[in-house]
Amino acid sequence: MVVLRRRQLNLIRGCVFLFGLLGMLAFLYYFTEDTKEIQRKLENVLRDINEDTDNAMEAIKELEDHLEDLEIRPMPEAQFVVYNRVPKCASMSMTTLSYKLGGKNNFKVESPYEPGEKPEKTITEQREFVDFLQNQEPPYMYIRHQYYIDFSELNEDFSAAYINMIRDPIDRFESFYYFSRFGNEKGGGGNARLSDEQRNESVDECVAKRRRECTQPVWQVVPYFCGMDAECNNRHIRAVQIAKEHIEENYLFVGTLEEMNLSLGILEKLLPSFFGGARELTGTDESQNMKTQTKTLNKKKTSSETREWLKENTSLKLEYELYDFVVKRLHRAAKKLKVS
Repeated sequence: MVVLRRRQLNLIRGCVFLFGLLGMLAFLYYFTEDTKEIQRKLENVLRDINEDTDNAMEAIKELEDHLEDLEIRPMPEAQFVVYNRVPKCASMSMTTLSYKLGGKNNFKVESPYEPGEKPEKTITEQREFVDFLQNQEPPYMYIRHQYYIDFSELNEDFSAAYINMIRDPIDRFESFYYFSRFGNEKGGGGNARLSDEQRNESVDECVAKRRRECTQPVWQVVPYFCGMDAECNNRHIRAVQIAKEHIEENYLFVGTLEEMNLSLGILEKLLPSFFGGARELTGTDESQNMKTQTKTLNKKKTSSETREWLKENTSLKLEYELYDFVVKRLHRAAKKLKVS
């Protein structure tokens, strides 16, 4: 009985451990020469787990060691890049940088905007979008506030590299909160219809009064990766799981604002024809001026107590689940690509 219990615990540990390794595997499978060896070792792991033997943990450890030693190889570079930018995650700075890089590296960039547009699309609009992309002359980058679309489901002959940027969920919430009230130096935002009292409330005061705006933050980040499915609109772990799956399977890159330099370094490696020289350009006076112009006005520092409450009692808790996942994936890519 004790032996059986020990085997069950080993099996559970093995499954949990293997789930983490699969994320690394999904990345490496497309960026290493040694795919046959990866497949062989993974088959050994699955066989041992299926047989419920003590060999499972040993096989998993062997696979982990093998993955750690693998070298990244360059893949054929994507000719179409889609940056479905998440709001308030340096998206304006990234868009401006992309246009500069387009001129420098000789590729076309388009970032259309229509007043009142929404990030979700009907199935007809999705098909029209894929047809539009397919008719562009590569290399081509498309940038828009738009939820994830699975291109393979609409046209199996077309593929594009998805990229995106996110940031710490509470920092993003703060930025969105004050941006809707006061905008930025460039003149964007500040259009929220609020009483003077509400407009001038800090996040601390908003939370203390349990205003809906702060107890139910706008559910925005997860759907950008989850997509158009009805489940994606629900503040539920299932939407986060779908978002993670889409990131693992269909996003070449997701970076973070907190590690912008590292993120750009990875993009330089993954998409050199598009992002070659990106870090050098961000140091120019023009780029620094853009950061100043797009910085949200009148932001007030939020207390640690309020931040903790938001993290534990609102849907931002689910956003942290996704954010932490992206950070780990980013660091894994940086290690494999030797970017610092």
